[in-house]
Amino acid sequence: MKKKLLFCLFTLFACLSPITIFAQNNTQAPTQNIYTLAPSVVINRPDLVVTSFTKGSTIFTNVTVNNKPYKRYTISYKAVVKNQGNAATMRSCDLGDPVEGIDGCAKIPILQPGQSATIEGSLTGEFAASLVAISPYMNIRVQADLPNCSYEDLPDATYGDINESNETNNKSQTITIHVP
Repeated sequence: MKKKLLFCLFTLFACLSPITIFAQNNTQAPTQNIYTLAPSVVINRPDLVVTSFTKGSTIFTNVTVNNKPYKRYTISYKAVVKNQGNAATMRSCDLGDPVEGIDGCAKIPILQPGQSATIEGSLTGEFAASLVAISPYMNIRVQADLPNCSYEDLPDATYGDINESNETNNKSQTITIHVP
């Protein structure tokens, strides 16, 4: 038992102690370089990115809400989401526009490392028609693993937010749309 314990302690000490390397070439005296090796741990996690985002048809309609004119819109889109991480997503999650007031979440299926999924959906919403006079343009984009989508029915057990290796690269490029 003592031999095993001593071996374990020696191994631990040897792994965490500095390593001395002597280097010599033909023109100089030997030099000493000390390198400290820290133990490294690789954590396997998925990493979702939107590799493609294209706008389809856009429909604007004039509506009245509380006696005020509004523009209601429906914008179809197609997006490709890829898991560029080194682990499967293990559950499905949402794709949608991160701007509050723009509805239309779509479900991203479970993705293995390197696997992609093509998702077709639509974004919907409305805004005051008076805003069109200020700026006749709106921006849309989608975000994988969107945390604030809501459903009428509770999602199944394989649904939820994904713990990714990079949480900052989930958004697509922005598309600007002219509002008539």
